[in-house]
Amino acid sequence: MLFRSLRDSLKKWLRMAPIRIILPVMLTVVLFTGTIFLLILPILEARMLDDRRVLLRELNETAWSLLAAFQAQEAAGEISRAEAQARAIDTLRALRYGSESKDYFWINDLQPILIMHPYRPDLEGRDVSDFTDPNGKHLFVEVVETVRQSAAGFGDYQWQWKDDPQ
Repeated sequence: MLFRSLRDSLKKWLRMAPIRIILPVMLTVVLFTGTIFLLILPILEARMLDDRRVLLRELNETAWSLLAAFQAQEAAGEISRAEAQARAIDTLRALRYGSESKDYFWINDLQPILIMHPYRPDLEGRDVSDFTDPNGKHLFVEVVETVRQSAAGFGDYQWQWKDDPQ
């Protein structure tokens, strides 16, 4: 009788063994995957965006320093305002950054009229307030609004990929 009871208990345990083994493993995998996708990846993405914003802020400060040098030359009477502006535009047109040295600066005024764009000279001198990205966002209008409200800031938009005209 004891032997039969042990045998029945063993059979029952063996039938339940896959569930006892597989269920905790599956739960562990689901929890691990969920933690990665719902917690770790969003935190990592936010930190990467913050780092990118810091880098862009520093690059913009560098560009402003270059522009200030041309302004100082103009204020000292060394060059005319038109010459200072032309040199500033040429300098920013040639300025590149990023891993492929294809990221760039552009200049627009508060109208917004595009003053300089290194990859889209066909737009220079044009009012780009009606220009939209593929999502319908009026990106130049939003840039101007950000500047008017905060004097500086960040915005997201879609544009051609670096120097690729397509």
